[in-house]
Amino acid sequence: MYAITPVPFTLFDREKNLRWIEGHFANSPLAIYLGVDFVVGSSQVTLTPAYQERANNGELSEQDIQALLLERNNVAKEFDFTLVARK
Repeated sequence: MYAITPVPFTLFDREKNLRWIEGHFANSPLAIYLGVDFVVGSSQVTLTPAYQERANNGELSEQDIQALLLERNNVAKEFDFTLVARK
């Protein structure tokens, strides 16, 4: 099973796209190409049981969890997030 994370949806954020263009970043400005503008609203992650247990025991800080989510697979069981359309 694969989780869809909120990160790819930043490609549909027009404000970020404009900053990427100004900064000459390699990110794809999909919001501009497609004429859309979305922002990730609220976001919550459910960790897999092994990582949740380590977090509950105080072995992992919030910073540790964020780093693990970026660096490893199978840390998150599910992501729950809201995509908001800007008009």
